[in-house]
Amino acid sequence: MTKIFTSIAVVFLASVFFTFYSVPVAQAANRCFCSSNLEQATAENLTGHRFDATCTTNNSEDTCNGQSEAICARLDFDFCSCLLKNTDESCANNVSAWRARYETIQRQSAADESEASSGGIVGAFLPRCATEDNLSGECRSVDVFIILAINIGRWLFSIIGALALGAFVFGGFTLVMSSGNPEEVKKGKNIMIAAVTGLLVAFGAYLLINFLGDAVGVKGEFKL
Repeated sequence: MTKIFTSIAVVFLASVFFTFYSVPVAQAANRCFCSSNLEQATAENLTGHRFDATCTTNNSEDTCNGQSEAICARLDFDFCSCLLKNTDESCANNVSAWRARYETIQRQSAADESEASSGGIVGAFLPRCATEDNLSGECRSVDVFIILAINIGRWLFSIIGALALGAFVFGGFTLVMSSGNPEEVKKGKNIMIAAVTGLLVAFGAYLLINFLGDAVGVKGEFKL
């Protein structure tokens, strides 16, 4: 009886052994990650070119990297290149990261176009979040009004020199054209004095505000 059980056990183990080794081991196919080069995703190239990313099945690095031009030709990508990935998950993660970055580039390009079409008001005076459908945290803070006032102040300081120069020239022109008329002479002198005085006061205030800001540690975005 013992010999019978021993024989059965040997036969069972042998069958398991041959069954295990006779079934081919399924190996995960390598994946080829092909994508458009996002360094080329400029405002000029976004129109008229196709940017995309995908995974294709390949069995070797030579097939993926060495024949990337042929693979990209079939995929019809612009600015395309391929890179071998060992697993489906790794390739899928690369595709997701690529698409997220591409969407960010598209949003930034659209925002730049909107700013250019609006004459540069957004960004010069208003933060970009002011043009969004859903206001972000930046526009939900009272700081946005402070930033708006500071941006207007910066703009005024940028043109105050030209305004003072224009007033000074106008005063000089009035003085020259006075033909000796005491009232016109006085008017021209007053305009020139007022232009110089206004310029000195404005830049004195600018220096004083920046000095006090540095003294109390005001952040850069809240400085003139």
